[in-house]
Amino acid sequence: MIANKLKTGSNPLFDAADIKPHLNIDAAFTGDDDLIELYIASAIDNFERRTGRALLQKTYQLFVSDWLYDTDYLFELPIGPLVSVESIKHYDLDNTLQTLNSSIYRVHNYDEPGKVELHGDLPDLYDRPDAIVIEYIAGYGASGDNEGAQKQAVPAIYKQIIRAMVTDYYNWRGNDQNTPIYQISKKIDDLLVEHKLHTKVFFEYDA
Repeated sequence: MIANKLKTGSNPLFDAADIKPHLNIDAAFTGDDDLIELYIASAIDNFERRTGRALLQKTYQLFVSDWLYDTDYLFELPIGPLVSVESIKHYDLDNTLQTLNSSIYRVHNYDEPGKVELHGDLPDLYDRPDAIVIEYIAGYGASGDNEGAQKQAVPAIYKQIIRAMVTDYYNWRGNDQNTPIYQISKKIDDLLVEHKLHTKVFFEYDA
């Protein structure tokens, strides 16, 4: 069993003022600000879920039932880009949560997807679906970067995709019952597929 859960993090990449020029809306007009910020949050959430990429850094937890995750004792982390692995914990035979010594694993964040390679003697596990808990940080920027530095590190193409998604949401607001409330063009849909982070991990996503 594999499950991935967002532990902490938010999506303040843009606000209404940032997006208004893209929507050709006068900065002085504030009547749609709440709506625009709702669309921004929805676009970012859609982008991150569809691509498996965190934009600003967030903390995730990966739950796995056994060390024999892969024949090479290799854990692929399903959300990228990987910034750091904060801890690997496990439930021992007494069902007590313990922290794995960092000398027993190596972290690979130089390519995508990020990986954790296990080596050495691994402790026995209690039989439960979340016997191993890997806590990791994913998003753009270096470890310890503040929010401003993280925003600068987000690739320009991803910022443009978010702006385009918000534009589609704003322009296509479900004028009839056959139009989805949040609709995006085929071109944007293709871009989301193109920039998807591909891993061998199949997991249940819980936000």
